[in-house]
Amino acid sequence: MTSTAMDLSSPLTAPLQMFNLLPSRTLHPERARALWPEDVGHDDLLTNATMQRVLHKRRSAQLLHSIGADAAPVLGLGDAALPLALAEPELLEQVANFAGAALMGGHLRRTIERDKLAQARADLGDEIFLWARHQAFDIHPGLSDAQLQPWLHNRLSAGANALGFGLIAQVFGDAPAPTRLRANWKLHPAAEAPELRNASGLKPKAARDLCLAVMQQLDSKWLSYFPAIH
Repeated sequence: MTSTAMDLSSPLTAPLQMFNLLPSRTLHPERARALWPEDVGHDDLLTNATMQRVLHKRRSAQLLHSIGADAAPVLGLGDAALPLALAEPELLEQVANFAGAALMGGHLRRTIERDKLAQARADLGDEIFLWARHQAFDIHPGLSDAQLQPWLHNRLSAGANALGFGLIAQVFGDAPAPTRLRANWKLHPAAEAPELRNASGLKPKAARDLCLAVMQQLDSKWLSYFPAIH
């Protein structure tokens, strides 16, 4: 793994420490439910701050133990996947929605029926719809309708979200194991399915370039903390 030393005063110190030591804090809810089904019905207890600290310490230790030697800490910032791997789940969700919409951009530009365009706009929201239709071509031309077919039957927002998270999982595909395994814990388990990871037809580097281009538009300040991407 390429290592780029990090200044301890960096805004990334706390996110990297949490990534390394407390991965349960950003574990995807679906994964948490599968691992600890006994949590159902105990919301009051689980929202207690003291209980949260105890549980996250214990559960993070369990997660890290499950990956053995790959639980080695990530010590540098040289991996270009880290802007995504260290991102808060809310930012990852935004990146997924926009990146997935970019893959649908060609379909939206080819659509001319007013009712279908109105439905797509209502479903995706004005911001994502307009960006995907008029600006996303700059970072990706969009997939063909044939490639998109599995994701066009239901709500476009759900399809864009799934495609986007598959794209992010593809980004993590060639990252070193300590980064990849921790980062994947943030994603819905379905994102790692080969059919979703490979839906874009992009290799990990190209998928990363697309996702980072989206991130640049969404949160350029966060991206500026990572020297490996400059």
